Amino acid sequence: TIISYFEKYNEQYKLKVGTTTTWTTYTKYELTKNRLIEFLQQKHRVKDMPIKEITTVFLQDFYLFLRNTHNSGNNNAMKNLQRLRAVFNYIRNTGVTFIDPYANFKMSFEKSDRSYLDLDEVQTIYNKEFESERLSKVRDVFVFACWTGLSYSDIHDLTEDNLKTGIDGNLWIMSKRNKTGIKFNV
Repeated sequence: TIISYFEKYNEQYKLKVGTTTTWTTYTKYELTKNRLIEFLQQKHRVKDMPIKEITTVFLQDFYLFLRNTHNSGNNNAMKNLQRLRAVFNYIRNTGVTFIDPYANFKMSFEKSDRSYLDLDEVQTIYNKEFESERLSKVRDVFVFACWTGLSYSDIHDLTEDNLKTGIDGNLWIMSKRNKTGIKFNV
């Protein structure tokens, strides 16, 4: 059944956390599994379903469920379907034969134009005073990410062990994940 294989896949995926993937990515697979369970219960009145009963129409219905019930945008819904596809690839690799429901399902992501903050906008955020200590910390982490280019997950995992003083006397932040450093003039 699809949920039993999804659980096996997630158990295996969890073992990769810290080496080839992050906890955040793992939790997204868990969220997709939970959304699928919710969909099965609402649409099909079952807790699980045999793999061989999952069709392209099932995928289209799951897509609409994500869009309508959870207000997901197209790309978010597609990412959920992409994670479900990874589970189907896992199932195929275990030797189970089935008709691939993705064979006639077109994954289509919408191009999104992302805007960027300019220096003045980052400076405005940096200078913003908050009454809440929590919001001040959020501001500080955000500005730190802007100046360093570090991702949230890298900042989240940052410890004193990541801070090194180079032979040039400058402070370096070493990222454990991608083995790179960012130099700061002290």
